[in-house]
Amino acid sequence: MTPSGTGWPGRFGIVLLLAGAAALPLGGPAAAAEPAVRLDQGSTKIGARVVVRLAGWPVGTVSVELCGNQARRGSVDCAVASASTIAVGASGSAVTEVSVTQPPVACPCVVRARQATGGTVWVAPIAVTGVRARAAARATGAAPTELTVDARLSGPGAGWELLGGPATRTLTLTVRNTGRVLVAEPQLAVTFGRPARQTSGSMLLTTGSLAPGEQRALRVPVTFEAPAWGHYTVRTEVRGVDNAPVSYAHARAYPWLLALLPIAAAAMVVLRPSWRNRGRTPSDPRTAD
Repeated sequence: MTPSGTGWPGRFGIVLLLAGAAALPLGGPAAAAEPAVRLDQGSTKIGARVVVRLAGWPVGTVSVELCGNQARRGSVDCAVASASTIAVGASGSAVTEVSVTQPPVACPCVVRARQATGGTVWVAPIAVTGVRARAAARATGAAPTELTVDARLSGPGAGWELLGGPATRTLTLTVRNTGRVLVAEPQLAVTFGRPARQTSGSMLLTTGSLAPGEQRALRVPVTFEAPAWGHYTVRTEVRGVDNAPVSYAHARAYPWLLALLPIAAAAMVVLRPSWRNRGRTPSDPRTAD
């Protein structure tokens, strides 16, 4: 005779349900951690270094950089040349340092962390001494910032260049604001060397702020490494503006004195016998023994 109430199969099912309920985490599934960027200091200065701690980030490569204008326009507001790159593992945490260099636009400044794949982007505010604070540059819908840059090389070859030494030229950059808004602290990234292989050097220049219609000229020496021979190119890219113009200047260096050395050596060989006989008095056959 079966006992009254729930049978054994039913009781066993109830036990399984209770065990499953006990295995569920209280409060439901845990929420995913939000990416965070934490700095070791709230203010800094140009030339210093800031420790940056990432937490809650997806696995992948993250670039960390200092930006002006609150990084509203993305990379054009950031000092990308001094960015730090770090790999984030499964823990979602990482620590790196970023060099504090002059951003291409004025503050308010932030340290921006972004995934290399273009996914997660996060910023942390920081005050930077030595970078002027201005009203934030263009956000979406405002007038664009526009510049033009004209690059010219001048100066004839002289000195050691004529014998295959380094060649020095004067680079003149004329920058003009062709837009309708102020451009705050644009940067000129200059690379120079042989075409498509700028190996002689690079430099980063700044013009100061430019009002609409204002222009400014910069003159700097540029040296092409020895042995300077053939065609050279200087590339100038303007950073910190929406239209990002690029200008090229060209120069040639030919060590023609070096090319004349073989000719001079051959002439010396040919003329050497006559030099030896010059100044000698022919012997008198009547006085000869």
